[in-house]
Amino acid sequence: MDFKGNVKAILRTTFIFLNNVYCIPTFLLWMLTLRPLLYIKPALYWWIEGTIFHWLLLLISNWLWMAGYYIAEVGEDVTECCNDKCLVLVNHQSTGDVFVLMNSLQNKGTTSARVCWIMDYIFKYTNFGMVSQCHGDFFIQQGKEYRDKQLEYLKRHLLDVYLPRDRQWIFLFPEGGFLRKRRLNSQKYARKNSYPVLEHVTLPRIGAMNTILKTLVLPKQIEVSNGYICKQDIPILKWVIDITIGYPKNQPLDIFQVLSGKRPSCTTVLYYRKYPISEIPTNEEQLLRWMYSRFEEKERMLETFYASGEFVVDRAYHRADNCGKLITKPCRVELDVVKIWLLNSLFVLSSYFHCYLISLGWHWLMGCL
Repeated sequence: MDFKGNVKAILRTTFIFLNNVYCIPTFLLWMLTLRPLLYIKPALYWWIEGTIFHWLLLLISNWLWMAGYYIAEVGEDVTECCNDKCLVLVNHQSTGDVFVLMNSLQNKGTTSARVCWIMDYIFKYTNFGMVSQCHGDFFIQQGKEYRDKQLEYLKRHLLDVYLPRDRQWIFLFPEGGFLRKRRLNSQKYARKNSYPVLEHVTLPRIGAMNTILKTLVLPKQIEVSNGYICKQDIPILKWVIDITIGYPKNQPLDIFQVLSGKRPSCTTVLYYRKYPISEIPTNEEQLLRWMYSRFEEKERMLETFYASGEFVVDRAYHRADNCGKLITKPCRVELDVVKIWLLNSLFVLSSYFHCYLISLGWHWLMGCL
């Protein structure tokens, strides 16, 4: 029995629990306290919200980093896209994917302050769900019976939340679920319809992506939440960023490993490609073929990665006019330890401040009664 390892796991889980206790309520209370600002200076309110959200993601990223679960990046340099509106496509393997992506945002300025996550509705009821709702993430419900209604909700969310709050990157998992849950059905569907049978990814769904492209790319008149109608002559989205997550030895991180830290130290590698929005087909049939081609590429890349332990970055595979700087060797994402401890201190002090205000309010109320 690993007594020392179990003690470390207990201490680590306790720290993460306390991290949630003094960070999440503090975020929500600050947003509630500053709520009047939303009606006076909405842009300032959402800037403050995004800043605190950015700090929260840094503290969550620290959960991986302090356990020795590092993130490295290869492929095309996407830093030039940090201030652009982008659709980010990611293969989905486990509950650890979101932690990995949060960590990957930490070397991209304040991008994490202005992201919009599209995730399964079940996450709405997790500890971070209220933060995500406040931030303006979108929770999508799976199932054929919900499909049309959910896509209409997504369209309204883009117009009423994503655009007015000036969000930038939209994170989407096109496979619609974890690899282990969708693989068999995907392979069965592929055999039945003469599509490629994939092992390391599944055939993507294009409903959400098609809705995003129709809403934010095709020329039209759009009506946003304030009632104004504006003519959209140029695409709002500028890039589609394709991220392939490669876990060492084909063993994805999961939330229990993140909480306990009992898995040995490892490095997860992210492979980036980016495409100008002008290259993305808007015709549904062509978009389906384009997406299937991308996931066939992911399959080949991951097959090589799992066999050799690294992604092969071939310059001939990348268009020079699109990719900009090419990262051929894994570049690790580093976190600022001093900033992390300062932010922890700030959230603890904020929690004390809010508890003090609540205590004063309670005693005043009791005095009135």
